Amino acid sequence: MNTNKLTTVLLLSLSLLFFSCGGGEEEGNDNKKASDNTVKEKNNNVEEYDSLNEERIHKSESDELIDLIPGKLAFDFPREMKVGKRYDVTFSITRSLDNEVLFKGLDSSKFEIRDIEVSSGMRVLLYDPEPEGSKNFDISTKDEVLFVSSDRNTKWLWHVKPLKKGTHTIIIKVFATVYDKRGTEREISQEVFKEKIQVEATPSFTFTKFFKEHWQWLFGTLLIPIFVYFYRKREKKE
Repeated sequence: MNTNKLTTVLLLSLSLLFFSCGGGEEEGNDNKKASDNTVKEKNNNVEEYDSLNEERIHKSESDELIDLIPGKLAFDFPREMKVGKRYDVTFSITRSLDNEVLFKGLDSSKFEIRDIEVSSGMRVLLYDPEPEGSKNFDISTKDEVLFVSSDRNTKWLWHVKPLKKGTHTIIIKVFATVYDKRGTEREISQEVFKEKIQVEATPSFTFTKFFKEHWQWLFGTLLIPIFVYFYRKREKKE
């Protein structure tokens, strides 16, 4: 009798232990599944947020900036220069499409015209692409943003002097300064025009230029002997 009771108790204990372990495993699996679902949901939320945030940023930037409008650029750039001589290079920009506004106060026959995009603030750069020490031109430095309107033209003026003979390149770049809708200037300059100008620099051996550069040599080598020659010749006649 005691043996049967003991056997029954043991069987009941084993059954309870078995069901207890199985239930715990199922509960653990359920918890793991719930955790995985939570992670996936979080990842989906992050990806969705990133996507929406990126779209919002692009939309904000595009909505915030004032669009560029069509305008005109004209420049007077001599394609042939003499070495050592200074030339004036003029640029004119307007937000108007009327050539009369573009060439106000200028001789239009000397200018080349380009259609560009403009804003109310424009910057024009003119430079020699060669490194320092190998420059082909001496160019007056200008790096300023000027106001551009539709009822008048805005002009930039450079002084350019070729230093070496040959065919050389000068780079023109035009930038539009971007403003937001509240009128605040942003640190953004958009390049709206670029052109390479080929300039033929020919030798310029004028007597004045040569005398200024070599007057000491001329005085000591040529002028003094000539003066001595005529002085002695005059003494002989006397």
